[in-house]
Amino acid sequence: MSDPHQTSGRDFEEIRWRYFEPVNYERFMSWEASSSGTIVINGVPRPTTEAAEKDVSFPANARLTVSNTKFKLVSRC
Repeated sequence: MSDPHQTSGRDFEEIRWRYFEPVNYERFMSWEASSSGTIVINGVPRPTTEAAEKDVSFPANARLTVSNTKFKLVSRC
């Protein structure tokens, strides 16, 4: 079963659709470039996933939905 708070093995996953539960600590997200990817934070979509990003700070207590993206979400530690 998937960890509801981060990606498996602290590594990238090819995600078709996934919801990550809020936690009370900061996490970091990274993704590979995708013209069809979507990242939604607290109900608000990011403008684009067309450029790859690495270790973008993701705030505590935020909801996250990801689709059609090779994505990584990890805790700070």
